[in-house]
Amino acid sequence: MAEQGEKDELKIKLILIISEASRRTMQSSAYQTNQSIESLTILKRIVEADKTAVENCIDTYGNLVWAMAREHTDSLEEAEIVTRKIFLDIWRYAGRCGSTKFDETAFIILIARRRLIKYLSNNSF
Repeated sequence: MAEQGEKDELKIKLILIISEASRRTMQSSAYQTNQSIESLTILKRIVEADKTAVENCIDTYGNLVWAMAREHTDSLEEAEIVTRKIFLDIWRYAGRCGSTKFDETAFIILIARRRLIKYLSNNSF
């Protein structure tokens, strides 16, 4: 039961961090990614509920995700919504990265691409 409470707390914290990160990344260069050696284990750290991993993920991949969202949406508001959903999906599916043939960046791009396709198909006429 305590584990579920910690996961819920982490999820709330994630949403707050994502909102702040969306604002920060709008002001920075769109296609830059701040990859470091640390980024190779971010998803594993998210799975292990490392409280700094979520913020590291947003700092490392925020610009990439934001750029993808802006490229495929019509407004900043839509891009923010999609960016939040992408990071929630990253948090939700982080445990699957180790069981795939993709590296971490490719895995995040795959999640972002799938979320964007889903968003666009649900919001098209």
